[in-house]
Amino acid sequence: LSIGGKAIGGGGTVHFRRTERIAFPYVSSRLCPGDSVEIEVLRCGQVHRWDLELTWPIPLVPMHPLQPPAYMVYGGLVFVPLSEPYLRSEWGDLFEERAPLSLVEPWFKNVRKFEGEEVVVLSTVFASPLTAGLTHFANRRVLSVDGQ
Repeated sequence: LSIGGKAIGGGGTVHFRRTERIAFPYVSSRLCPGDSVEIEVLRCGQVHRWDLELTWPIPLVPMHPLQPPAYMVYGGLVFVPLSEPYLRSEWGDLFEERAPLSLVEPWFKNVRKFEGEEVVVLSTVFASPLTAGLTHFANRRVLSVDGQ
């Protein structure tokens, strides 16, 4: 219904200048992280008002991961968090076309569903008697561990 005190019209626009209208994201685009904006929405026939604090989005697949890079070695299996440099190092600049879909999709959507979520990849399997027959499982996305 409104954002930042400006009523949103049926076409998703707000008043701009004298007789002009502009898409409502214009209002939030003029704000900075740390600013607050009041929104008013209609949900299930009821009007709700919220005061939202704006923040920088935290990407699911970071472009600039922490340094030094995080990794974990467990029984000859090397696990790493998925990052754009990892995708580029494995599949080159055309990783969008060459990498497995299970790794490209999180990079493409790049939205966290909850705080602390990250995509973990089984990067490498070191050859040893413990990992016999598993060395072909490199560059696989880990979806769960111990059923969790």
